[in-house]
Amino acid sequence: MRIHDIIDRPPNIVLFAWEGMGDCFGIHGRRDVHAPYSDMLGYQGMVFDAVTPTPLLRQALPPLPDLLGRAHYHRVAIGMPIGHLAQYDEHHATDAGNVEEMYVAAEQALVARASHAEHPFLLTFCLDPGTLTRAALAELSADNELAAALTLPEGLDDTPENRHLLAAWYGQIHRADYYIGRLMDEVDDRGLDEDTMVIVAGDGQPPFVFPGPPRGTLILRWSSILPGGWRGESPVSFVDLLPTIAELAGVEGLDLPGTSLLPLLEGS
Repeated sequence: MRIHDIIDRPPNIVLFAWEGMGDCFGIHGRRDVHAPYSDMLGYQGMVFDAVTPTPLLRQALPPLPDLLGRAHYHRVAIGMPIGHLAQYDEHHATDAGNVEEMYVAAEQALVARASHAEHPFLLTFCLDPGTLTRAALAELSADNELAAALTLPEGLDDTPENRHLLAAWYGQIHRADYYIGRLMDEVDDRGLDEDTMVIVAGDGQPPFVFPGPPRGTLILRWSSILPGGWRGESPVSFVDLLPTIAELAGVEGLDLPGTSLLPLLEGS
């Protein structure tokens, strides 16, 4: 299957960037992490199980808005942008960590883009629950039942304080994931899903260290094109998204780092 043979325009790109999250999702076996909507995107799309956690998203993807500007994408940043702010057509600044405010801004942007569906768009939605400090987590409320039932990461002392911190962090992940689900409902309800590639990426080291080597998360869902339920062990990096997206957008002649994932997406 050659993707360019079956599409009549480049895809919209919706990027959910989970900063400081690594691979702390249920789809990677973190049973106490309740992020069903992010996990569902994995079940509906392609999950890369061998993601190099470095370089981080902000180090890997700064060229993305300029790259897609060359393909006449409308570029929208929700919260902290990836790349230079001047390279976006819209920037919706929000209070740090206010994911509900981010959702409202993203919803409004999607409504506007649905009315101009002939033009592809980039929407970046940057989440950072993994960058919360232990001091910040200590100030948050936590589900006491969850705290009592948690399986603690190896090497973390089993104390009431640590159980509270871990439950509070998981609660922030769950809250952010809820708004991802609502935003994906907007994508589907606005009839944008078949023309939209959704990317879920998690990078960095979370505030609690889990056993095993650090890993990143990379999930791609494009409901009309990519196979659901696919998992791959081929080593990939976030920089590989740049040549992949460039090929899909029809941008040529750029000296980009990374290796295109298009052969994997096309089943080669």
